Amino acid sequence: MTTIPTNWALYQTYLAGELVHDSYMSAIHCRPVKKLPLGGLDVDTCIALEQLANVMAKAYQNPSRSSPWALTSSLPIG
Repeated sequence: MTTIPTNWALYQTYLAGELVHDSYMSAIHCRPVKKLPLGGLDVDTCIALEQLANVMAKAYQNPSRSSPWALTSSLPIG
């Protein structure tokens, strides 16, 4: 049976959070992404996290388009 270190999941979560934070901040401030040690994060996970950060940055920069109430708030009431 393979043993997993007790802090493995916590470290992977930390790395994922750092990657999303740096990607998000670089997208908002139009700066290059810092080179981070990705440890055991696989390529598919890194791509998904980068996509998440880009979607969050786009929503931050265009709040009226990303709001689920954006379409309903412009409709006439009554």
